[in-house]
Amino acid sequence: LVSQEALKAASLLHFREEAESLDLNRRIQSMKDQKQDETSDEPNIKRQKVEIKNILTSLKVDPDARSIQKFHYVPSKGEDPGYRILIATYVNEEAAADFNEEKEKAILKACNNGGDFVGSFYYQYENLVNRLNCRKEVEKPTDSGFRMSMGFEQFLQNTQMPVWFPLSIGQHKVLSMLNMKHDGKGGIKWKTDYITEGSKVQQGTHLPIEKRSHFRVGIIGGGIAGLACATEVIRRAEESGINIQVVVLEARSRLGGRLKTDSSTFHFSDGSKFPVDLGASWIHGIDQNPLAATAKSANIEFVTASEDVKMIKGDIQPVDIDMDEYIGKLYDNLLDQAADDVWESEDYVPDTERSQLAVRWYAEALSKDLTQETSIQRSDAPPHRHSSDVSIDHALGKVVSKHNYRVFRKFGTDEQSLLLWNTKNVEYALGANISDLSMKFWDSDERHAFEGDHVLLKQGYSTVIDHMKKELLLKGEKFKYELDFPVEKIEYARKSETLNHPPASYGRARKLIELSDACCVNSRDGRTEKFDFVVSTLPLGVLKQSVQATPEELGTIRQGVTFEPPLPFPKIDAIRNTGFGLLNKVYLQFPKAFWRIESILHKDKTLFGNASGIHPHHYMFFDVGKSLGRIQDQPPILMTLISGAEAVACERLTDQGLVNQVVETLRKLFTDALVSDPVAFKITRWGSDEFSRGCYTFLPPGATDQDFQLLQSPINGNGDSLTLEGSETMRLFWAGEHTTALHPSMAHGAMLSGVRAAEQIMSTIKLKSNDDKGGIERLIPMAIFRKKNPHVKLECSLCHLIGNRVREGSLLALQKGSRQFLVHNNCGQNSPEVEIRDGQWKSTLKAINRGKQINCCMCGHVGATIGCSSANCVRCFHFGCAEDTGWRFSRDGKEFFCDLHRNFSAHGNNECDQISLKFYKSKNPHLRIVFCAFCGGADDARKGKMLAFSQQNKLLTVHDHCARYTNILETLEDYTNLKDTDFKNLFQVIQRSKQCTFCKQGGATIKCAACDQHYHFLCADNNLSWNFLRKGNRLICPLHEKVANGNSSLHATTSKSGGPPKALFQHNLFFSGAARANGDTGGIDNRIDVAVNDKVWETIRNQHDLRNDTSHEMYRVDDALPSDKDFITDPLLMPIRGSTTSESQNETLNITRSSIWEPWTFDLSLAPSYDVNVTHLIIELPGSGDDNDDLFLLQQVNGKLIGTQGLSCTKDVIKVLRSSTKIKFEAQKYIRK
Repeated sequence: LVSQEALKAASLLHFREEAESLDLNRRIQSMKDQKQDETSDEPNIKRQKVEIKNILTSLKVDPDARSIQKFHYVPSKGEDPGYRILIATYVNEEAAADFNEEKEKAILKACNNGGDFVGSFYYQYENLVNRLNCRKEVEKPTDSGFRMSMGFEQFLQNTQMPVWFPLSIGQHKVLSMLNMKHDGKGGIKWKTDYITEGSKVQQGTHLPIEKRSHFRVGIIGGGIAGLACATEVIRRAEESGINIQVVVLEARSRLGGRLKTDSSTFHFSDGSKFPVDLGASWIHGIDQNPLAATAKSANIEFVTASEDVKMIKGDIQPVDIDMDEYIGKLYDNLLDQAADDVWESEDYVPDTERSQLAVRWYAEALSKDLTQETSIQRSDAPPHRHSSDVSIDHALGKVVSKHNYRVFRKFGTDEQSLLLWNTKNVEYALGANISDLSMKFWDSDERHAFEGDHVLLKQGYSTVIDHMKKELLLKGEKFKYELDFPVEKIEYARKSETLNHPPASYGRARKLIELSDACCVNSRDGRTEKFDFVVSTLPLGVLKQSVQATPEELGTIRQGVTFEPPLPFPKIDAIRNTGFGLLNKVYLQFPKAFWRIESILHKDKTLFGNASGIHPHHYMFFDVGKSLGRIQDQPPILMTLISGAEAVACERLTDQGLVNQVVETLRKLFTDALVSDPVAFKITRWGSDEFSRGCYTFLPPGATDQDFQLLQSPINGNGDSLTLEGSETMRLFWAGEHTTALHPSMAHGAMLSGVRAAEQIMSTIKLKSNDDKGGIERLIPMAIFRKKNPHVKLECSLCHLIGNRVREGSLLALQKGSRQFLVHNNCGQNSPEVEIRDGQWKSTLKAINRGKQINCCMCGHVGATIGCSSANCVRCFHFGCAEDTGWRFSRDGKEFFCDLHRNFSAHGNNECDQISLKFYKSKNPHLRIVFCAFCGGADDARKGKMLAFSQQNKLLTVHDHCARYTNILETLEDYTNLKDTDFKNLFQVIQRSKQCTFCKQGGATIKCAACDQHYHFLCADNNLSWNFLRKGNRLICPLHEKVANGNSSLHATTSKSGGPPKALFQHNLFFSGAARANGDTGGIDNRIDVAVNDKVWETIRNQHDLRNDTSHEMYRVDDALPSDKDFITDPLLMPIRGSTTSESQNETLNITRSSIWEPWTFDLSLAPSYDVNVTHLIIELPGSGDDNDDLFLLQQVNGKLIGTQGLSCTKDVIKVLRSSTKIKFEAQKYIRK
C-alpha cells in the first residue's frame, strides 16, 4: 500500500488529468522522479503535502479547511452485524452541503459536536492518521506473507477523495488499486485468493471447475430469442474453430415461450385438427425478414389475409364508408398534430405542467394474488426521467382543446363509436391503452419496419420453433435443452479456477478468453448448471417481477428471479420504467358462419369491426377459419382481441363469463336470431402466466427509445453496465423483444436480438472489446446521465443551448473514461475533428476542449468549433449560427464556408435559404425597422414572425404567414411539416405579385381560386374572414364562395382558464348527446366562436331543400381536418335582427379587452326566430354553462341597431368586434328553449 498522502495526491491528480491531461501528466512524472530521488520518506511526504496544497488552491478549495465525511448506516439484521458505508469525503462543509446554506449550517453543527445525523446521513470531521500502521505480530502468519495494515473501513475513512468523487466510483477505484472487491454482503474480499475478516487475512481457494475443453453458454428461456441465439453462437463457433456447448433452460414443459400453437381445440369438418396461434400470429413484413426466411426453409405456407375491416354498427347494418374513412383520417390527423405539439414543446417543464402518470406493467395486478382484485397501478416517472412527454390520450385531449375541433360537437353515436374504434386499433398494436403510451416514442420503431406483406403461418408459429429445434439437435453435443427448469437464481460473478481453451483442430493460433465457471444458474428444485456466459431472454414482465418483488414475495410460487450480484441501477431503472403490455385472444367456433354475409364479408374479406358501442374492447373480429382453412372446408371460427386494462379485467372473468360477453357483442352486431352459442372456445391469459407476466413492450411517458440500449447492455462480473471500461469481461447478456430498439414487440425483433447477443458473446470469447482506445466515446442514455448528474445543467457543451432542439438535434450524453458530457447531435457531428463510424463517436471531447478558447463571430459565445474552410479566413461559428448565415450542412456538406467565401453556383435558381434576422441586420446596419417584402408592413403578430432569406447575394424579409399562405407559386418545401418549414420561390413570388383588391398596394400574393382578385394575407384575413389555418391557402373570394361548396368556420375563443387541458377521454367525445368538449380552450388570434344550434341548421336545410342530403357531404375524404363543411350555405351571411319587444327590457353590457390581439370573453351563437328568413344573435357570457342567466339576445352594437346597414348579418358584427377593444351591447335576457 502507498502512503496516505501519496494516495491523496494520486487520486486528485487522476481526476484532474481528465481536464488538463498534458500538463498533469508532466506533474505526475515529476512526482515520480522526485520520489525516486529521495532517500527518506519524510522529505517526500512533505513535498507531496505541498503538491496537494497547490492542487487544492488551484481548485479554489481552502487547503486548511477540515475535510468532512458522509456515512450511510446499515442496521444489524439478526446475526448479521450492522456496519456503515463511507459515501464520500468532502473538502469542506460547503461542498458537503452541495452549496445549500441551511444544510451547510446543520452539517457544521453536527461535525463540531463530534458527528451526528443530518437527514438520513451521518457527518463527521475526517480523522487522518499520519501513517498506515503495519502490524508486526500476527497470531498465525499466512504463507503468502501478507500482513494486515488496517481495516478497510478505516482505510477508506483515511483516504480523502476530491469533492466530485462519490463512493460509487471512488470505492471501486480504490478497491481496484488494492486488488480488492465487495463480497456482496457488506464486506470486502481480495479479487484473487484472499478474504479479509476484520483485521485478519485468510488464504482461500478458487472454486473448482470440472475439467472440460469447451466453452459453455447458458440461455435462460427457450423462446425464439433463445433458440436464435443458440443457433448463431454454434454457427459462429464452428466458423472460428471454437469448441462450445449451448444449453437452453426453459421453465415450461415446451419450447417456444410466447409462440404457442393450439392444435387440439378446433377441428375441420372431417375431424382433423385446426391449429390456432395463442401468442404471436403474424410475420410483419416478409422482405429481408430473417424470420420469414426461417419459416420458408421449414416449408411453412404463408397466408396473406386482407387487412380491410368492415365496420358494423348493429343489426347487420354497416357503417357508412365515407364516414368510416373520414373518422379514420381525422384520427390520424389528430395523432399527427398531437405529435407535432409535443415535439415542439420545451423538453423539460415544471412539475405543475407535467403529466407522466402511466401504467407500466398491466399484469402487475395479476401477479400477486389472483383471488383478490388488485387495482392496476399507475406510477409517475422518477425525477431523472421528467420531461414534457405525455401520453397519447393527454396529447390528443390537448389538441382538441387547443384547436377546438368543433366537428366533434356534431358527432352522433356512429361517429363516436368509430372514434373509439380507432383508439382501440392503436392500443391493440402495443397491448396498452393510449393513456399509458408515450406520445413521443410510441411508434419510434415504425421507420425500421420490414417491407412486404404481413402474413399468417398456416401451420402455426410452433412449426417454426420445431424447425429451429430440429436444426439445433443435429449439432449433437454442442446443443442441449432442459424443460421444466424454472430459474430461481442467476450468479454471474463467481470466482472459479480457469482452464485454457485448446487450440483449433487446424492449429491456428489465436487469443481466447479462459474457460471458467463464472456463471451459475439454480432452479427452484435445486438443480444447478455452470457456464462461462449466461444469456437472459426472460420476458420483461418476469424481470419486472424480479426487481419489484418484496423479500416476502420471493420464495413463493409466483416469485421472480434473483441476480447475484444485484443488477446495476441502469438496468433496474430501465426494467421498471419501460412498459409491458397485455393482449389476449378469444377464439370461438360456432355451428355455422353467420357472419359470412355478402354485405359484410364478401370474397376475401376476413375482418369486421365493432362500432356498436357494446363492449368496445372487443373491437375487431377475425374470421380465422376463412383465412387459414381449406378452399372447400373453412370452419366457422372467429377470434377477437382484448388489450390493456380491459385485458386485465377479462382475465379476472371466468371462461364462461368472457365467452358470454363476446357472444353478447356478436348478437348486437348480427341480431340474436343469427348468433347461436359456440361449440368450442379457447382463451389466452398471458398476464396470469407466471413465465411471461404479459405480452410485449411499449414505451410510456418517461421512457424513451434509449431504454432499449439499457435493456440490451451486457453486464460484467462486477455488476456494471454501460459505463464500464472496455477491458472488463462481460458475463451476463440479454435478448428478447424488449431488448431491440429497431423491432420491439415483434417476433422477428426477438429473433434478431438473439443473434445480436450471440455476436456479443463471440466477441467476448475472442477478447474483442469496444474500449476507449483511439478516442472512442460511449453513448449513454440521457436518463442515466441525469440520475448520476442531477445538478448538471442539461445544455450542449458546444452551443450552450438547453435540451433537444429542432435544428441542433437531440441532446446526447457521451462518456470517455470517467468524463461524461452533453452535446447536440448536429453540433457534434459537424465539428471538423469529430468522427462517427458505425454509431461510435470519436474526438468529441477534443472538440469541446478546443471550443472553450474560441468565440463565435455571430453570437460571441465560446464553443465555436466550425471554422470557415477558406485559406485566409479565421471566422468560427456554432452549428446554429453557421446555418443562420444560410449554410445547410445536410445539403452543402461538412466543409463549411462563411458567407464571405461561399460559392453559390451549386444552388438552384429557385432556392432560398432562411437566415437569421440578426445576420440580415448585420448585412444592413443602416436599417432600423425591417419591413415585409410582400405586404410592406413591419412586425405584426397577426402576420406571424418576421423571417429573413437569402438567394445567392440577394436578401429579403417577409412575414411567416405572408410567405406560408402565398398561392401564386408554391413556397413550402414540406407543407406537412409546420415547424421550421423550408421555403422556396420567394424571390420569384415578388416578381409575380399584384395589387391588392382591398388596400390597392402592391405585393399581393394570394389569388382567388376562381378569379383574378389578389390579396395580402391580412387583407384577406380581416375583410374576407378567410381562416387560413383550417382552410389552407386556396382562397375563394365572397363572389365565388358558394361555388366552392364551403362555409366559413371560425375558431373558438375564451379567456377562461381552467388548468392544463384534459385528456382525450375526459372530453365528451365518446358519448351520445355530447354537445361540446369539456374543458376550456385557448383562443387563436382574435376569432369569435359562433355556434349554431340544431334548429337553425334545420331551418337552413328547409330553405335549401337539403333534408335528404346530409350524409355524404360531411364525410369528404380529402377534407378530414375539421372544417365544418356540412352545408352549402354560410350561416354567418344569414340576415339577423333583434327582438320586437319593448326597448325598456334592454340591458347595457360594456365589455373590454386589453388589445385587439386578445380574445373576447364571450361566445356568440345563432338562434331561430319566428321568421324563418332571419336569425337572432345570442351573447353567452363566461361561466354560464347550460344556465340561461347569462344569455342575452343582441339588440344594438355601439348604439346601432342589429339588422340595419353595416350590421345586417353575423359577419358584419364580427368585423366590428375584430377592430375594437371596447364594445357596448344593448341586449335582452334570452331563455334557450
